[in-house]
Amino acid sequence: TRRSSDLVAFAVALLVTWWIAHRIPEPPRDPTLRQLTTNSSENPVSHAIISPDGKYLAYGDSAGIRLQEIATGQTHAIAKPKTLSEDDAWFPSAWFPDGARMVASAIRTNPDGRVSSSSWSVPILGNPILLRDDAFAQSVSPDGSLIAFTRNRAFDAGPMSAFGSPWAREIWVMGPNGEDARKLVSSDGKTLFRCVQWSPANGRIAYVELREDRNPHALDIQTITSKGGPPDVLLPDFPGYE
Repeated sequence: TRRSSDLVAFAVALLVTWWIAHRIPEPPRDPTLRQLTTNSSENPVSHAIISPDGKYLAYGDSAGIRLQEIATGQTHAIAKPKTLSEDDAWFPSAWFPDGARMVASAIRTNPDGRVSSSSWSVPILGNPILLRDDAFAQSVSPDGSLIAFTRNRAFDAGPMSAFGSPWAREIWVMGPNGEDARKLVSSDGKTLFRCVQWSPANGRIAYVELREDRNPHALDIQTITSKGGPPDVLLPDFPGYE
């Protein structure tokens, strides 16, 4: 009867609820270390990023960008664009969410001594495509619709500018093919920005702000929406450098 069926369904629901509430959780697994690269100290690895599906490791070294299949360890180099020279740095910045391509950055020293940067779209299969000159790619939004990048690189920001993403005076976003670029944050002459990352929720961007008018220089972690507007300070005044 219908009443009997309802009672059976109710009993099953109670049993499932009890099982969920009283099941013994699995003990946490101990982390294990696994070496993926074997570069020498003369050829260090930089800017290593793992694809969203965990299948690939992309990293930079003196030869350019290398792509490794993590399961097999098989590694091959992704050829530099012909417009870049052997001495130009070229390394991955972030994966697109589909894991089929990444965004990369190039830094080159021109004959006049001026340093410039450019952003590239790099598919796993195929040739790199220039997205934009005068742009240092930082991260890709979770839905793949926007790329955050910096412009107007700073060369007088102290020792921290020598590693990682460079300090810059502007934060921008652009479409996945370099289109519709627009500026989100601009320096007031006393601030610099780096480490620009998207939030998992897709709508906000976090970054580190350096205030040069304080000694020791003050660092804030701030966030801003992808549409711009006033930033929110997430973590103020954490230790900077002398």
